[in-house]
Amino acid sequence: MKKIYSLFVVVFFLSASNAFAWNMDNYTDLPADSAEIAKKKADNIEQNKNNEIRKEIKRHSLSFDYDWLTLTDFGVAIASIFDDEISSAGAISVDYGYTFADCFETGLVFNYALTSKPIFTLMPKIKINGNLGGTVNPFFELDLGVTYSSYSGYFLPMGHVTLLGLEIGYPVSLRFQIPFMLWGQRGLSYIGLGYRF
Repeated sequence: MKKIYSLFVVVFFLSASNAFAWNMDNYTDLPADSAEIAKKKADNIEQNKNNEIRKEIKRHSLSFDYDWLTLTDFGVAIASIFDDEISSAGAISVDYGYTFADCFETGLVFNYALTSKPIFTLMPKIKINGNLGGTVNPFFELDLGVTYSSYSGYFLPMGHVTLLGLEIGYPVSLRFQIPFMLWGQRGLSYIGLGYRF
């Protein structure tokens, strides 16, 4: 009889606990996997941090560079064999860029060769930044455009490729290219100051 009574008590408590658990006043819709919810919350926090960093990145850049051993320098060196009045002392570049993604930048480069007769170059650019917003930003850049030479009076295609350049500092930066890691109208190397705004 004790066994029946004990079984009755157990069944009673089980049914009472189930009835209480399914009472809609006390019912809470708990997720099936709380670890998944925690991961989603962590992802949302990380996404918000990334969005804040993206807002902090300054999209516009302007730089002034001195270029040496440019294509124009080499051309003038060859021409000076036949004409003593021709000379060259590098070039000055003004570079504007707009960052439209976290690492991609596009813009224009205006280059003025410091020769005895003016040589102007205008080149649209594509730049890939390795660490935009960081203290050291390695970058790759490709410039393609046209140059006008007052020696010949013609427009000629011109370009420049930077395999490895560095910007040190943010938003004001010292810009330079690793010598011999580039070639074109901006020289075998250049150095300058840049500003992001």
